[in-house]
Amino acid sequence: LAPELAGSEWVTGPVEWLARIVLDGMQGEIEVNGKTWNGVMPGHRQFPNLDAETLTGLLIHMRRLGSNAADAPSLVKVSEIMALPPRTTPWTAEAITEVPYETALDKFAGKYKISFITMTISVENGQLRVEAPMQGTSVLKQIDDTLFEVAEGGDGMRFRFELSKQGEVEAMYLQRGDSENLVEKVR
Repeated sequence: LAPELAGSEWVTGPVEWLARIVLDGMQGEIEVNGKTWNGVMPGHRQFPNLDAETLTGLLIHMRRLGSNAADAPSLVKVSEIMALPPRTTPWTAEAITEVPYETALDKFAGKYKISFITMTISVENGQLRVEAPMQGTSVLKQIDDTLFEVAEGGDGMRFRFELSKQGEVEAMYLQRGDSENLVEKVR
C-alpha cells in the first residue's frame, strides 16, 4: 500500500523534509528505492499528543529502522520545524525538494582571504566547492572531518579547517606540498 521506510532516501535524507512530510502529509508521484508510487499520506500535525519530543522520537525511530543508519534529529530542529505554519495541502515530491536543509558541510562555507586572493567556499548539491579568481571553481573531496583536497587537477592542494568546541570554523589552512598557510576567514 505504501513505500518501505527502511532503505528509503526520503527517510534517511534531510530531516527538514521528513519532519514536514510527517506533519503535513504528502501526495502525488514519488520514487522510493527505484519504484514509483502515487498516493496520499495524510499529515499528523492535528494530533494533540504529537509534540516536538514525540515527533523527534518518531523521526529517530524511522531514521534507524531496518537498514537505516541516519543521524538523529535534534529536538531544537524539530521544534523549529513544528513552529512553522502548517501547509494547506500535502507536500509533493517536487515541492519538498525546494525546502532548504542543513548539511554537515555548511559550517565550512564562507569567504576566505590569503594575500590578495579571496576564495569562496560553498555547498552545492551536497558537495563542498571552492571558487577563486583566475582559478575557477573546484569540487573539494573530503579526506576526514576537517581535511579536504581539490578533487580535480591533481595539484596537491588541501584545505584544513580548525574547529572550535562549538563546531565553528576558527581557522583554515591551505596546504600545498610541505607548506601550510593560514587563510583568514572574512565571513
